[in-house]
Amino acid sequence: MELKAQVMILLVVCIAVAASENYCPEVKGECSLSYRINDCCSQNDCPSYAMCCKGRCGYV
Repeated sequence: MELKAQVMILLVVCIAVAASENYCPEVKGECSLSYRINDCCSQNDCPSYAMCCKGRCGYV
């Protein structure tokens, strides 16, 4: 019974980690106009393994 509980906990942790990789943090605060980042303009401009998120100072 204890092994089953450990497997369930491991499964929940794995799902949480996988889901967090597709999460963009909330944009907070203002960005100085002298500092802008625009590594990508849309998800299609980003590498296939990366996620494009709108950051405080542009898209990263």
